[in-house]
Amino acid sequence: TDIGVRVDIGAYTERGEWIDGYLHVGQIRQDGDYLETGKMMNEVYLGEHIRVRVRQCVPATGWLSLSMRSEEDLPDLFMGKPRPYIFQDLEPGLKVNGIVRRVWEKWALVDIGADRLARIHVSQHKRETTRYGFARLGRLHKTAFTAYAQGALLEDLYVKDLDTANQFVTITQNKPRSPLKAKMPEQRRGGIDGVEAPPAKQERISGGEKKERERAEKEKAPWDPYVPHVDEWLEESMMPDEDTDSWVARTENEIFADMQASGEFDDEEEGDEFVSDTEVMQDDFDDEEFAEDEFADNDFADGQFEGASDVGFGPNAFSVNELDGWVLDESKPGELADDKDMEKLTEEQIEAMFDADDDTFIG
Repeated sequence: TDIGVRVDIGAYTERGEWIDGYLHVGQIRQDGDYLETGKMMNEVYLGEHIRVRVRQCVPATGWLSLSMRSEEDLPDLFMGKPRPYIFQDLEPGLKVNGIVRRVWEKWALVDIGADRLARIHVSQHKRETTRYGFARLGRLHKTAFTAYAQGALLEDLYVKDLDTANQFVTITQNKPRSPLKAKMPEQRRGGIDGVEAPPAKQERISGGEKKERERAEKEKAPWDPYVPHVDEWLEESMMPDEDTDSWVARTENEIFADMQASGEFDDEEEGDEFVSDTEVMQDDFDDEEFAEDEFADNDFADGQFEGASDVGFGPNAFSVNELDGWVLDESKPGELADDKDMEKLTEEQIEAMFDADDDTFIG
């Protein structure tokens, strides 16, 4: 790759897929010296057998980080204690201590107890302070090899700059003149009350920075798009729609409207009547004598319906006193009674009447 090489170490996943380890350009030389990316083939070449050390393994992503160096730049402990910082904890002006891990021609990489190495330029070495409180001008070291010794402990280091895009940390050995202006409130930088402050220095930013700032302001601005109000939607939904409403619904609405206009239908009175009826029914159910029939003892006496009575018509006739008030028909089967004068007619007379009607019709 551009800033490293792929190394086959015989590793494979649970699915049987072979994966290669990644050897960064900064982990190739044992002395930790700077190596240009275009000169990596001077140290390692294709097909060479090398001895590497696994720095990091991420099974979830199949990532293997390798190193040809025997010592780790960021050990687990920093000065015998857990590492106190991460990149998000650092801020300009923070005072830290560090150990020099690598030394290049112009830069040195220092371990300050964070999750990454910080870099310090040769021009940021420790300088004497004048009586006016400023660092003495002039360079005492031309290269970083003479300014910083590998493995040396550096105290009183200050974070100078943070590059959030590349996550680079730049430090210095010289204390800043004053705290960062961004950390000071605006009212403290406004001057004295009643005294006109000098004009503010015009900020000079590039076109890309201006676009980036405008984009950030748009992202932070509240997003309030226009949406219909719920009340308006409810009012529109209450209006009848001839295309969607059914004939039954429209008819019911008209009937209820007429009943309410005439006073025949009142929801409150109907609810009161329903409540009163419910209370009456509940009182009836709560009554102790509910479902008790006071005539049950006489109507359903024991043994009354056990067998049929022997008294009846025929050989076992009712007595005379039991038949008082009854009207018996003692006529013979062949005799019929007249409705007007109750005179009896015989069958021969009835047949003669029908025969006479037939003769009259024929004549």
